[in-house]
Amino acid sequence: MKYEKPLISIIIITYNSSKYVVETLESAKAQTYQNIELIISDDSSTDNTIEICKNWIEINTERFVKTELITVKKNSGISSNCNRGLYATKGDYVKIIAGDDILLDNCITDFTNYCIKNNNIKIIFGRIYYLQNKTLKEDEVNIFYSLPQNEQFIKILKGSGVPAQACFFNRITLIDLGGFDEKYKFIEDAPLWVKASEKGIYFHFINKFVAKYRLHDNNISGLNRSSNFINYKFYADQKKIILNEIIPRLKFQNLYIEIFHLYNIIIINKIIILLGNKRNIISMGLSLFILKNSYSRMVRMNKKIKSSLINQYFAKFKRQFCRNPIVL
Repeated sequence: MKYEKPLISIIIITYNSSKYVVETLESAKAQTYQNIELIISDDSSTDNTIEICKNWIEINTERFVKTELITVKKNSGISSNCNRGLYATKGDYVKIIAGDDILLDNCITDFTNYCIKNNNIKIIFGRIYYLQNKTLKEDEVNIFYSLPQNEQFIKILKGSGVPAQACFFNRITLIDLGGFDEKYKFIEDAPLWVKASEKGIYFHFINKFVAKYRLHDNNISGLNRSSNFINYKFYADQKKIILNEIIPRLKFQNLYIEIFHLYNIIIINKIIILLGNKRNIISMGLSLFILKNSYSRMVRMNKKIKSSLINQYFAKFKRQFCRNPIVL
């Protein structure tokens, strides 16, 4: 069948995703957009994820221009898994989704229509719902997307909060960027945002919901865990990204308050890991009080310094003016 509109690649990233992956697959099938290839990249699941995907593809393969299931014998991490999916694609644009999240029916249509109407779109974001225990919560519209490109870059260094689940890529752009940095196995998005924005790529936005992000105990970030406050593997990568990717660029921008803030995150996360439980009152106090308040104090201090410098400047100007008044 021939299609006039671009070929879109949906990449589903799986690892022990048997509990939710059928919902993810069905959401790809339900897309109102038709010209889609489906790539499933599995990172050596130990449950029956691969068997489920094989059976599903066999039944639904005619829905897509192409279907492919990629498997490996050894687990290699999220970034490598994303890259395997990426380099198997042929589409003009790429939508990556985890095997426990859900695409809304109009996701691909909304993204593709925007890209067709607007030339040279490289990276674009939509909005997401947070799904927890079948309860939907809307995300907040991020002012990040209204910023000019250079300010987006600074915001990314400070922590932009742009959700990977809501992203849509130009495939060639993503490949030219080198894909996902495999040095960081468990955080695939943050280094990519830094690299893309530093190269001058603007992050576009459509104010439409495109996906549901499922919060559960197995999220790699560990933010929803009922026991451990921080997933240690995630923390280790977060620390490396902060030290290797973020802080050197913040130093170049002379953003020392943000550097202080990030070192605070590293230290406090390490203490929380040692304490081992988010319900521990000491851990909660450290994470909610010391970090936020110390950062707020530094921000206020910076404002006072700036205010003091401005006052000194005007005082100096006033003294000079009094000695040498301007005659009209």
